[in-house]
Amino acid sequence: MSTVPEPFPVAGTVQGPDGFETFRDAMWHSVVPVRLEAARPDEFAVEWRSAACGPVGVTRLDGDLAASHVGFRTASAISRGDPGIYNLYLQMEGDAVINQMDHEDLVHTGDLTLLDTTRPFADTINPGRTSRLLVTFPHDALGLDPGRAAASLVGRALPATHGVGPLLVPLLRGLGDHAADLPPASAEYAARNALDMLSIYLAELLDTPTTRDGASERCLVLSAKAHIRRHLADPDLSPADVAEAVHISLRHLQKLFADQGQTCSAWIRRQRLEHCRHRLEDPAHATISITEIAHEAGFRDSAHFSRTFKSAYGTTPRDHRAGTR
Repeated sequence: MSTVPEPFPVAGTVQGPDGFETFRDAMWHSVVPVRLEAARPDEFAVEWRSAACGPVGVTRLDGDLAASHVGFRTASAISRGDPGIYNLYLQMEGDAVINQMDHEDLVHTGDLTLLDTTRPFADTINPGRTSRLLVTFPHDALGLDPGRAAASLVGRALPATHGVGPLLVPLLRGLGDHAADLPPASAEYAARNALDMLSIYLAELLDTPTTRDGASERCLVLSAKAHIRRHLADPDLSPADVAEAVHISLRHLQKLFADQGQTCSAWIRRQRLEHCRHRLEDPAHATISITEIAHEAGFRDSAHFSRTFKSAYGTTPRDHRAGTR
């Protein structure tokens, strides 16, 4: 039975053994599950602040650690949730040790690190004061060959002084400091600028041309899809609304979706149905009526929802819920 990952809290402060357990549980049940271990959880103390910038996530984490703690992205964690994203870290204070693709590297203050969440890794933050920025984004947002990136870039300390690195780091810091306070559209634009610069930086490290122009188109689609997910409950949500939200013409939006072999309207409908399917399968929503679930996904009429659901999945919402208990 499928379960819906819980969104990681936007901001918080935890400390001590209870705080560590809370933080560890949130990490394990997040969109990218990670198993956290600490040598001295009784002296664990961290605070964080996150923001969503369309398809890009930004989290600043600050901590005071009496002993090292390790985040493991194991095969079992990947099987729990694998959205196909990269984790980019900017180490602003303290040191860490990363291990991925059979390669271990020490990360110093000022270094950048790229981790591929589709592959196992271990991320050890050393004792002392630590501060780091985490930027998450889909694989296809960069326009780089994932295989070559994995072979040459992931699991390594990347020098922020290389190439356009000195221009990239202030952009990332700015996102971490201000993204949560920006209007959603402005935050998405800022994130796209950062991805543009990051694509150039990584391409320089690979000594290969970037296909970021194509990736910019894909990023527009990702931004459009992020807007749709945020507004599923609006029954009037239309492709025209989505185009306006990402500041492109309706024709441009339709072409972007057509290039992926789909239509925007069909994708909206599929997301509404998938939202309802997950809710129906989740024991935490067992007491919520099917009508309520349909309405929260933007279906106005429960009868229409039932017909649409059966057409898509071959069973009624009621029978599907009963069959997953």
